[in-house]
Amino acid sequence: MNLIGIPFEFVGMTYYQCPFDITIGSKVIVTNDFGTFLATVSKVRKASDQECEKENFNQLFPPIDRIANSDEIKEDEKLISYRKDICSFAQKQADELSLDMDILNCFIDLSSDKLLITYLAESRVDFRELVKI
Repeated sequence: MNLIGIPFEFVGMTYYQCPFDITIGSKVIVTNDFGTFLATVSKVRKASDQECEKENFNQLFPPIDRIANSDEIKEDEKLISYRKDICSFAQKQADELSLDMDILNCFIDLSSDKLLITYLAESRVDFRELVKI
């Protein structure tokens, strides 16, 4: 069983099962606690015998959903500027609300019903009003 490493800015490196050979740089669809995303494979390794024997192997290493198709890859490329616009808008709104935070990035779930925004702040930020906007 291959394990593929997918780096997510918001959760770090996550490993997924992939029952077939795959290469670094391949685009895949994966689901995590934050949604379903198109991601790029950055590591590939074989699962060790010890890992395969673990009862919770499927929880530790969930399977990939599928290899991304060309339409999904094109759609994701189109969303790059949209994500930048969202980040700019969110930063502008945070500034207007006098929130001491820097918007870092945003991620759109493939179903487009979830938006995840990462930010940096030196202390706790009450961003409930920003979420409403």
